[in-house]
Amino acid sequence: MGFFKWSSLIGALVASMAFSGCTEPNTSAASSSSGSLALSTDDQYLYAADTDNGVVSVMDVKTEQKVADIKVGKSPARVVVGLDDTIYVSNRGDRSVSVIRKGDWQVAARIPTGVDPNGMAVSADGRTLYVVSTTSLDDPSVGTLTAVDTATLQPKWETRVGNEPRAVAIVAGNKALVTRYREGDLVQVDLGTGAVTNEGKTSLYAQANKTKIEGPSTGAFGAGSPLPPSGYSSFQPRALNDVVASPDGKRAYVPTVWAREDAIGQKPNSSGGYYAAGGPCNLGSVATAGIVTLDTSNTSATSPDPRVDDLTDCASRGTNTSTAGTDFPPSTLSAGSPTVDANGNTVTPAQIQGPTVAAVDSSGSWLYVVNRETSNVAVMPTSRRDAQNGETIDFQTTGSSLRSVAAVNEGATRVGGLDGIALTRDGLKAFTYSQFEHRVYRLGSVDANGQPARGPAANIATTASIDLGLTDLPSLTADQRQGRIEFFDAADVRISSVKTTVSCNTCHLEGRDDAHVWSFPDGKRQTPSLIGRGMEQTKPFHWSGEFPDTNKFMQHTMVQRMGGSGANSDVIGGQLMAWLSSLPLPENALQTDTLSERQSHGAQLFQKAQCGSCHSGEFMTNNGFENVGTRAAGDVLPMGNFNVPSLRGLGRSAPYLHDGSAKTLADRVNDNPNDLHGVTSNLSTEEKTDLVEYLKTL
Repeated sequence: MGFFKWSSLIGALVASMAFSGCTEPNTSAASSSSGSLALSTDDQYLYAADTDNGVVSVMDVKTEQKVADIKVGKSPARVVVGLDDTIYVSNRGDRSVSVIRKGDWQVAARIPTGVDPNGMAVSADGRTLYVVSTTSLDDPSVGTLTAVDTATLQPKWETRVGNEPRAVAIVAGNKALVTRYREGDLVQVDLGTGAVTNEGKTSLYAQANKTKIEGPSTGAFGAGSPLPPSGYSSFQPRALNDVVASPDGKRAYVPTVWAREDAIGQKPNSSGGYYAAGGPCNLGSVATAGIVTLDTSNTSATSPDPRVDDLTDCASRGTNTSTAGTDFPPSTLSAGSPTVDANGNTVTPAQIQGPTVAAVDSSGSWLYVVNRETSNVAVMPTSRRDAQNGETIDFQTTGSSLRSVAAVNEGATRVGGLDGIALTRDGLKAFTYSQFEHRVYRLGSVDANGQPARGPAANIATTASIDLGLTDLPSLTADQRQGRIEFFDAADVRISSVKTTVSCNTCHLEGRDDAHVWSFPDGKRQTPSLIGRGMEQTKPFHWSGEFPDTNKFMQHTMVQRMGGSGANSDVIGGQLMAWLSSLPLPENALQTDTLSERQSHGAQLFQKAQCGSCHSGEFMTNNGFENVGTRAAGDVLPMGNFNVPSLRGLGRSAPYLHDGSAKTLADRVNDNPNDLHGVTSNLSTEEKTDLVEYLKTL
């Protein structure tokens, strides 16, 4: 079990007194929760959405016994509860939200949505439900936010909010923030009008990479010296799966993965891998778990104010960001540096990766972050980085302001698939949910002997494992089940070293891609999607195609890149491939049996432009190698050219090409010098538009 020291809460008032001094009274209408878990307004019932079984399980919080299983839609993902205790469940697999009345324990209604509905929020007056759909019904590259009247269950308005939106939170000023999952930004929406006020320009990137953009303001490399051309690392925010607001709506917090974008000069090796972590500010060489803080207190602002550390300055100077006057959590999640105990043994801090969902306690003082890929829950103050009341927080010395990292285990085994968090308002209990074990885990405050305790000297541990009596998808084989666990595991030393702490999912989000372009030693490489494209049927592997079989591919990735031991890589590789091969393409509303007139014309143009000479067969690739005019001087290509990728799922996999240089399909079709990538020079503007319309259907 993972223990941490904290001051337990007796109620919202006690919490504010114990942790933060005097604060504004809690105005939250419901318990703090996110993801697959939610609590009824009186904390009597806990609701858990189980994706495999398509049910919401109802658990009595006091007895911790299951009351009911409610059959909802396909692949339910999130649960929210309204002021009147109505339960809303987003069903990612069938374009709907299920509506359940407390005590009825059956679906009362179903609200139609766009494709892949996910994030939801209920207005403070309970009259409106806001639903994020990952794509619209007419364009796979654009998602929507829909306002639904909770009395009539009819839409009030719908607005487009950019590519792959994921989560929504209501903040001060009658506004909402919507995360763009892959692009790493947020859209602000005026809830009175449904208008987007900032088009996703929150300046997260500019703030996190301020030194890179502006240069050192105080002569960090000597008075008046410019920033050395290779003296910094810069980072893109990615995997914005959640956004949660403080009870007063004046702050919002976003779990984030910081993906490195500058050149990774380290060559492959078997000592930590060239994905290895351990840089300044606890930044990883490739990907680091983090939190983005947004100040939303200025209700007249068209965009929230990012409160984010300048990560490039930190990386350049090799020091931690100062705690002086800092009133938001560090932007990178770390349990600190290794320490030596009284017996002279080195104590390695907890690994943290895959921040997935978060919740703020009812006092607004504490932020809980569920880390799916390391199976733990991190807890930190929302507005400071130093210790109070005997705590051990000390960011300036340790590089961490985490109050605790609570491991979630089933016996000696890490639990996989954590994707929910719920906190009771009295602060005495927290719950998280495992999709792979189908269990609720209770976290509680205990002393060193595991007995209930309170105060600054208390610890927190996983104090109960509650079996909901559910099972994995019956269609999954044993290898597929194990492959799913391994895909999301950043702490399995066979796959990833302690120095690295990344999983397959860190880059290949949900088996897909992260819209990121990495600067590897062999050149710029965009993360390819892995699902629905017949990996076993489309060998060789990698953009450069140097790995002809699964075992060689897995050995290279696990050992030389991720720093794992590589033990049983052939077995693990087979299990991973089995699971990935079981996953369908991401849903696309344009993938129908009948094409529109323009799409049909585009299909004809696809052949006319000779695209089918390379992109042929079931998975639309001949598995060969071609030069499409994007080779750069630094590219290392053992096979001479780039491997032809599959075009399946093209509409939801921007950006395009090996280096991500085409941001949209239209960009590539309209910019194809010398007809190296299909013969498009003889197509009219209208024909190119029709070709793009067809490509979106693949």
